[in-house]
Amino acid sequence: MKDNLLKASSFIFAGTMLGNAFNYLFQVTMGRVLEIQTFGEMNALFSMMVILGVPFASITNFLTKNTANYYALSFNKQVNTLIVKSYKFILIVGSFIFIVGAFFSGYISNYLKISNAIPVILLFFSIFLSAILPINNGVLQGMHNFRLLSFVAAGGGVIRYIVCVFLVLLGMGLNGIMIGTIITIALLGYISFMPIGRHLKMGMEPVKLNENGISSIIPILLANLAFALFAQSDIILVKYYFSPHEAGIYSSAAIIGKTVMYIPGAIVISLLPMAASSKARDEGTLHLILKALALTVLLSGSGAAILYLFPDFIVSIFFGKKFISATSLTGLFAVAMMPLAVIMVIMNYNIAKGGRYFAYYMLAGSAVQVFGIMHFHDSLENVLKVILYSGMFSMTVLFSLLAMEYYRGRLQILGLFVKQTK
Repeated sequence: MKDNLLKASSFIFAGTMLGNAFNYLFQVTMGRVLEIQTFGEMNALFSMMVILGVPFASITNFLTKNTANYYALSFNKQVNTLIVKSYKFILIVGSFIFIVGAFFSGYISNYLKISNAIPVILLFFSIFLSAILPINNGVLQGMHNFRLLSFVAAGGGVIRYIVCVFLVLLGMGLNGIMIGTIITIALLGYISFMPIGRHLKMGMEPVKLNENGISSIIPILLANLAFALFAQSDIILVKYYFSPHEAGIYSSAAIIGKTVMYIPGAIVISLLPMAASSKARDEGTLHLILKALALTVLLSGSGAAILYLFPDFIVSIFFGKKFISATSLTGLFAVAMMPLAVIMVIMNYNIAKGGRYFAYYMLAGSAVQVFGIMHFHDSLENVLKVILYSGMFSMTVLFSLLAMEYYRGRLQILGLFVKQTK
């Protein structure tokens, strides 16, 4: 299992890095062909998409954990029951979000300082359509189908880049970007569903979810909401509080700086199902989280160091002179993302272990960040300091809970040993 984590993480890392390379190429290309204001609008919409997609992301974690559990116990048909129920739930939630979002699209476009409501409507349609992806990804993760996950991760970046850039060059602007996103989601949904469709032909068996039921989704939902607020709320708030030009500059710094936070994404994809499977078999998981945290600190720390030391060079390479003023933000941005990288790993480990209370601490920390930005936004640097301090606080709390869990387990083992020797 120890070697499997590194092996699976490496495989996913390759696909994720290829997809991220095209995602960054997409951002770089958009930064060069779009006006700074439009670039800021695009990233504000993408940030809103991440936050509103939290219920769907929660389904991914839920299905990953439970699919891994059932597969570890060879309960294959119960997995199909979970899949079908999840599709029905997502269809209802997705439809509700689309209807409400379309109704309030004018208000949202005014809040984000976007002159046209059509990109907002397209955004909510893409959220509705993307509802299938979290289910597919969660099932594939739980089945340890890392090959297809790697392909989907890579293909998403490649397809979006080709389609969106083509539509933008045709003169469709922000609308073209959102339409290209919709096309990409549809293609990825079809590809990732193919093995699941074959699996569903095996039939279903009734299953009592008990601790794996709807109530277990609540901490997953809260944890994902908290992390989405940590990672994306700053883009939306900066778009509201600052000028369109400043928001565009901040977005360019965010695109570069947040690489530090997303570097351990491949580790998380393989950590969650492996930890869930080990728990189902009553095996130890401490070695998994320690190795995951060590890899996270090594990879994210290296990335943060490079961005902190060479911000001028990196910004000029990625976005050119048009965004050169973002260099003063890039280094601090990279440092501020380090705690969030650690939080992401600990969060997914707790989800795999079936933890609950960690989600409330995360939600409190993200609320501190949001309210902090709302009260201390006199400069973009202060916004980043709020992110750094709130992230460090939340990381410390979560790591302390992890340490307490470890020592509590050691004490229980010691107590059993003492009883046996008497």
